[in-house]
Amino acid sequence: GTIAKVETFPNATGRKHAAGWGAQFYANRPEVHQYLQELAKVYRPGFVTVGEVAFGAPDAALRFADQEHSELREVFIFGHVNIDWSESKFNPKPFDLMRFKQVITGQQKMAHQKAWLGNYLENHDQLRAVSRFGDAVKHREASGKVLATMLMTLEGTPFIYQGQEIGMTNLDPAQVKSIDEVDDIEARSYYHAHLAGGEDGRTLFAHIVARNRDNVRSVMQWDNSPYAGFSAARPAMPVNANFSSINVAASNKDPRSLLNFYRQLIALRKTHPSWVVGTFENIAADDPHIFAYRRDVQGESSLVLLNFSGEQQRIRVAASAGLTTVRETYSSNGTPGAADSGGAVVLGPWEARVYVGSRAVLQACAAPGALTPPAHLGWASMGK
Repeated sequence: GTIAKVETFPNATGRKHAAGWGAQFYANRPEVHQYLQELAKVYRPGFVTVGEVAFGAPDAALRFADQEHSELREVFIFGHVNIDWSESKFNPKPFDLMRFKQVITGQQKMAHQKAWLGNYLENHDQLRAVSRFGDAVKHREASGKVLATMLMTLEGTPFIYQGQEIGMTNLDPAQVKSIDEVDDIEARSYYHAHLAGGEDGRTLFAHIVARNRDNVRSVMQWDNSPYAGFSAARPAMPVNANFSSINVAASNKDPRSLLNFYRQLIALRKTHPSWVVGTFENIAADDPHIFAYRRDVQGESSLVLLNFSGEQQRIRVAASAGLTTVRETYSSNGTPGAADSGGAVVLGPWEARVYVGSRAVLQACAAPGALTPPAHLGWASMGK
């Protein structure tokens, strides 16, 4: 929380990077809790409040929304969106699924029955999820569906940022010709400070273009008309060059689109309590390509299998047999719930599956051939 500051405005001692760093003087100050407790007396009980806690350890962040203090209804925390940083977000490192799984698992276990999270992959400060965590080039919609499935099967409130539901991407780097075209003031300040510090200008500019906020603040892509249907005049923020093919109008017409997939997931989440309040168990922690976890609540269990790669992957989860297939994001044969002759589940490139059943069924069923979903549920056709 940044609603309390050191009012003498001291200079930072030392520098995290050339642009300076003074978070210790304005973030998560002790007075924040006092201020929020005072506010909570006013808005209770009929309001939902969400706080962004960008700095500090996750357990300290959760204190703002835990059951004991209830200063906020829920919080956004940042561990999962910082994993591709090195010394700063403008000096990135490759996405690490293993680390991503560890962070998400830690968040889920720490918050369960203690505090309520606001789950997100994008916001006005973060990059587009399919460009950052997925494959925006070869499997944009398929990887978007994997990310959507994860978001909708985690404990906490899922937040969807404008454009995320249609798979909007980061800007094409070719659209940005000079630093003067970058609107993000933090990015411009970082560029000039580090350029003055002797860093290579070409590499620095490439990182700035790839990582600045303009990527996620480009206008909402409504249709393929001029300026993506956002306005009749040239907007202040950029228009992504791919708006003619990625837009709401086109997505609405395609029953298999990411937009309609989100709608299906939202409806399904309302019918499955295990997705919302179940316990969380990471069941394939060492798998470098698959994020697999189980959500359990009394009377229902869900097994979530997410292939974060562009290649077919096999995973052996004995407890998965006999579960209902909720959905697929990508499948070469369009047949959900298939198992190979050895009993392993075979996931297509960037495919997600969710099996739903009772815990008793999970423990009792292990036959490889028992993965076909009941026809009356109608879920087998989803996402094909």
